[in-house]
Amino acid sequence: MKILWFTNIMFPELGKALGRKTSNSGGWMQQFKIAFSTNENYRLAITSFDISSTTFFSKNINGIEFYNIPKKECSAHIYDNTIESYVNKVINEFQPDIVHIWGTEFPHSLTVAKKCKEKNIKFVISIQGIIFDIAKHYCQGIPNRVINGYTIRDFLKNDNIRKQKINFEKRGFFEIECLKLAENVIGRTLYDYSTVMEINDKVNYFFCNECLRNSFYESDIWDINSIDRNTIFISQAYYPIKGFHYFLEALAIVKNRKRNVKVLVGGYKPVTKNKKDKIKQSSYAKYLVKLICKYNLNENIVFLDNLNEQQMQETMKKTHIFVSPSLIENSSNSVGEAMILGLPVVSSFVGGVPDMITHNESGLLYSFDQPNILAQYIINILDDDELAKKLSKNARKKALKIYDINTNVESMKNIYEKISNQKLENSK
Repeated sequence: MKILWFTNIMFPELGKALGRKTSNSGGWMQQFKIAFSTNENYRLAITSFDISSTTFFSKNINGIEFYNIPKKECSAHIYDNTIESYVNKVINEFQPDIVHIWGTEFPHSLTVAKKCKEKNIKFVISIQGIIFDIAKHYCQGIPNRVINGYTIRDFLKNDNIRKQKINFEKRGFFEIECLKLAENVIGRTLYDYSTVMEINDKVNYFFCNECLRNSFYESDIWDINSIDRNTIFISQAYYPIKGFHYFLEALAIVKNRKRNVKVLVGGYKPVTKNKKDKIKQSSYAKYLVKLICKYNLNENIVFLDNLNEQQMQETMKKTHIFVSPSLIENSSNSVGEAMILGLPVVSSFVGGVPDMITHNESGLLYSFDQPNILAQYIINILDDDELAKKLSKNARKKALKIYDINTNVESMKNIYEKISNQKLENSK
């Protein structure tokens, strides 16, 4: 069976062939890539979309046919007709039995869905983030003066918080149109199921959990006797939806009772002391700086910048608590990675997170706009080793079940088989 993927990220193999550094995202696809590229019953091709390229590129690397489609930088929120011919070229060249669209976050997913409909090719869409819902939550908890404000960076890029929200809304429109065309969807939470069914209740919904990056299965696990006590890890804080502005309120409360608390933050650094970098600060980053100063938290927060897989793992294992203060998530892979390492997790009760965490058993859940509750949960874990160990043990147990590679790969195989056996619309 020939499976053609269309993805939002560039895989490392393709990046290396192009001499390009790739991001740390997309780890949930790696295990499936390995499984289907090494199974003689399948032939896999992977397509990425790239604003850094001006020409089409294809290359067979270790038995996988990789395609790279150039697209306009603005097309993250604008429908880009120029990629249609490239999508058509890839489909014609590979002749897939099934097209798998990973994610609805960008308009190119709609282009692929339309082309599959036009050519009468079976396709399935995996739900990742849900963009139109992100747009609804994007500005929550941020003052209007900040939402409408501009920094030098915002002015030069014509891109402040309000415009970011509008761009998410535009992308959400294409996302909805894409889901309306779908006959098959893969999801994993009640949140994404209910959202998809609201848009298209005729769709075939298939359940399949994601997988994590390989080293997280092989790593040593969190041990309370080997941690840096009173430390908190947050995987990223670079844009409003991650809820770091709410978290800072909670941290101020914790600091009043645990003055030596330390927060480690991964991802892009929104806060900097470098004058040149300050010119690049967004309105949201500037707002975070003001909150940090307001609550006198400068000595309590360390921004680590982007962490690779190994760095993320080592940081988590040394931390006392993992916190996810997001305003909305489907299922957070960072939460999953923390859980499988056995790190005690406190997370906002949003989206698909309740499908991952059972409150007071495998983690603690709170309403994202109640930082006082978050603060109390953090203090409870910092003060109670037995609670921390209970959450650790149960989190790992649940994560090993959710992210079991063999189970999830078999589920995906069964999905492909079921779709393969479907009758095509034009042959009914």
